[in-house]
Amino acid sequence: MDALTPLQVQPQLDLPLDELPPQYEVLGKISEGGMGAIYRARNRFTGVLFAIKVMLPETARDARALQRFSGEARAAMSMRHSNICQVHDFGITEQSRMPYLVMEWINGICLATKVQRDGYLSIGETLFISHQIAKALAHAHQNNVVHRDLKPQNIMISRDADGRTQVHLVDFGIAKVLTDDDFEQRQGLTKTGMVVGTPLFMSPEQAKGLRVDGRSDIYALGCVMYFLLTGRPPYIAATHIETITKHCTEPPPKFEAAYKVPGDLKRIIYKAMEKEPTDRYAKMDDLATDLRKMISGISLEIGRLTIEKQKVKKVLLMLGYFLASFLAAYTFSLIMQSAFDKPGAKESASTPAHHARLHTENHSN
Repeated sequence: MDALTPLQVQPQLDLPLDELPPQYEVLGKISEGGMGAIYRARNRFTGVLFAIKVMLPETARDARALQRFSGEARAAMSMRHSNICQVHDFGITEQSRMPYLVMEWINGICLATKVQRDGYLSIGETLFISHQIAKALAHAHQNNVVHRDLKPQNIMISRDADGRTQVHLVDFGIAKVLTDDDFEQRQGLTKTGMVVGTPLFMSPEQAKGLRVDGRSDIYALGCVMYFLLTGRPPYIAATHIETITKHCTEPPPKFEAAYKVPGDLKRIIYKAMEKEPTDRYAKMDDLATDLRKMISGISLEIGRLTIEKQKVKKVLLMLGYFLASFLAAYTFSLIMQSAFDKPGAKESASTPAHHARLHTENHSN
């Protein structure tokens, strides 16, 4: 579901909603934008609620826009995860050629709206929400899908049956299916040099139009976590170009003391926001693991010290084995040398006495 802020809502659209499949009863509009709108709908036969995202028929005449819309359906329908908004159906109406997506209904708000309403989040809530986002993205990456437009507006939150916060990752409209590069190159959607995404949360390599992988989403998640903890994006400038430049050249801004962000969480965010992809977490799973440890109260610093101690112990053990082997070999060589030296020593010791006896015998004769 595409979560739009009030400032993004455009004038009333006149869409041919009666052309949607007859089983869907449209109950009202959720939001609208320049390319289309999202409606709340109900299945007439089952009573199940859905969100239906439709594209303006005139917009759909743009081949690239239509391919991107259908790409969202392909990407989202390839995944099954509790923290990813499920797309149930995709189609194009016959008469007006209006594309539509049928998605699960999420009774909640986006993170952008929550922060705007309530202010920045607590450490615990940030960890809990970020861990769910990381798990959802890890699942997407395992299915060779990179979101490429992760931002607070595309992260919905609701309440589960136990009243706990539930995250739903939405809008894979510019997602990149890594195993389908040839298709996307042919369609002209994601060729190298094309910049897509939201500048406020965009990785440096994506901003430069370079090839991206899951580590681009890792960077974006680092930016989102910074936003949740402070109420503002890490980089803000007067223009998109200036914002992108900051992402590419400036280090992540430090957290003010008033936010009381733990050192381990700072390290997680700064590592996720490294300029070079090779300096970030290698996989989203690794980032999710560190977040889970923090939720469980496990200090990452202690974990690092434990690893270092294990490395030192291993080195000392190897040195011990080497020293023991050296001493054993040295002792063995001494024993062998002693064994070889004893017969020679006896021979050397008897020779002078023998000569003396012969000398005495010769004189007596």
